[in-house]
Amino acid sequence: MANNLKSRKLNDTTIIPRVTGDTQWNVLTTPAFCWYNNDSATYADTYGALYNWYTVESDKLCPAGWHIPDMDDVVSLFASLGGQKVDGGKLKVGGTAHWLEPNVGGTNESGFTGVPGGIRENGIFDLVGLAAFYHTDTVIFSNEFVTLFPLVLAYNNSGAYPTGANSKKHGFSARCLKA
Repeated sequence: MANNLKSRKLNDTTIIPRVTGDTQWNVLTTPAFCWYNNDSATYADTYGALYNWYTVESDKLCPAGWHIPDMDDVVSLFASLGGQKVDGGKLKVGGTAHWLEPNVGGTNESGFTGVPGGIRENGIFDLVGLAAFYHTDTVIFSNEFVTLFPLVLAYNNSGAYPTGANSKKHGFSARCLKA
């Protein structure tokens, strides 16, 4: 997919609840989505939705025949784009219409069209224009906090990298791969 997901329903037609309150978002243990800053008019079309881990964990976020990428998919992507130090730029749209300056390496030569949709962490919105966090389907251990590895793109770096030790409650963007 060349755009961040904007789905409001799971692939079995179950509605994904839109959660706007910071406290409510922070205590969820069920699927949810939001628009950055709870502002669909400004952010939905360009940046897509932010989803918590419970939405990804349902295995129903992507259309039938598609899936959230796992770390093997991400490693393959890194390799196909020349390695982890340059692949981020090849995944990001160029220029500064979406990314803040300097948008290091942003060329989108991969066609991924990565945009900086930010994050919802502890119920709080942050980093739009600065970073893109994409869910992966890789989990090391699971409890209230989960060590999952989102793919991260940043305005000041031409690489892409996974992070660890993220909460199930964090809201990240999502992309799907054809199975």
